[in-house]
Amino acid sequence: MAVETSSSGKSGSATGRRWRSLLAALVAVAVGWGGMVYAANNSVQGAKKEVEGGFDGDAPTAILIEASSGSVLFEKNADELRAPSSMMKLMTAEVVFNAIKKGEIKLTDEYRVSENAWRKGGAPSGGSTMFAAIHSKIPVDDLLRGAIIQSGNDACMILAEAMAGNERTFATEMMTKRAREIGL
Repeated sequence: MAVETSSSGKSGSATGRRWRSLLAALVAVAVGWGGMVYAANNSVQGAKKEVEGGFDGDAPTAILIEASSGSVLFEKNADELRAPSSMMKLMTAEVVFNAIKKGEIKLTDEYRVSENAWRKGGAPSGGSTMFAAIHSKIPVDDLLRGAIIQSGNDACMILAEAMAGNERTFATEMMTKRAREIGL
């Protein structure tokens, strides 16, 4: 192998530039591969759950799971015990749907809005409501929509009072019984 040398030094500086360019390209490739390896590793093992400076919504608890792999993509106090809130509405709907299936009630049955349901669950309560008018009669079909779509507390209270006489009996007897039947 023959090496040419130049007395002017121009060839040496060109060779140095080539080496620096080659070294810069190698560093860029190494950094790029390192980022891809890091991303691949996180996708397999799960990314850090709570990143400083990352997303932080208003919800006190949250969890986001990628459906096909089951990987937790985001969580915030996911294991914290919380009051059931909407679970009560879902169980109310389940009890009502089960009663419809058994023929105990019909979608066309109409239930009266009590002052209790209106005051504690309706518009005056300031909570989630379907805005049922006091002393009006509402079909079960609309009450289910109010409970499920509007997340209306008043809708659930009206259903509970009509089916069991009061909320406490509905929850302690009808809901508990149905929850055990479906394995909750």
